[in-house]
Amino acid sequence: MKTVLSDVVLQKIIALEGWLWENEVRALYDYASLALSRGKTDRVLVEIGSWKGKSTIAIGSACRVRKKGWVYAIDPYDLIGSARHPKERAALRMVEGAFRKHIADFGLHSYVRHLKMTSADAHIRYQSLRVCFVFIDGDHRYESVRFDADHWGKVLEHDGYMLLHDTLDHSGPHKVMRQLLFDPRYVYIGTIGNLSCFQKKRVLSVRNWIKKLYGYIAFWLFYKIYTPSVPS
Repeated sequence: MKTVLSDVVLQKIIALEGWLWENEVRALYDYASLALSRGKTDRVLVEIGSWKGKSTIAIGSACRVRKKGWVYAIDPYDLIGSARHPKERAALRMVEGAFRKHIADFGLHSYVRHLKMTSADAHIRYQSLRVCFVFIDGDHRYESVRFDADHWGKVLEHDGYMLLHDTLDHSGPHKVMRQLLFDPRYVYIGTIGNLSCFQKKRVLSVRNWIKKLYGYIAFWLFYKIYTPSVPS
């Protein structure tokens, strides 16, 4: 059964700093909720790139409403690069502080686990996990986005969801999104705002291959792709 993000919570999330439009916040919540609706209580949802927690809260709110699941929020903050300027590291610590405050303000401590490490380190530590949802919004360089899609895709269960942000205006996510359109493991669902959504499948039917071809052609012809509503 599909759950609905209340307008009150939605407006509070939208008011937070971050690069998410309202329809993207709704999509994160909807697909996280849909992923949680299947299976046991100890489900894991992975977020790569948290910044101040806007997307984390959208995903975590689905866990709170469903009363199950954990968001593994991966963001190294000031641990990236030993050569950073002290002022830059201090600024990143302030961002991390805002993240922790927002998680507390929304009462999501029971549903969010912050992994202060890189995506690569987190995957090494948690590669035995089975996850039902992956949101990729970390390092936007192509090699990093490709790593995230490949490695976290391996632990994503069949029928789980993979969402990539900034696929329309950043070359790295854009290139990976195009590659996933023809990846036999994934069905393209649609692009909502700047958020491209895929579902992992065990075997693609002829119908789904036709849908993938349609998505690829539509992307090149119209740049933005028609997106159906989230199924109930």
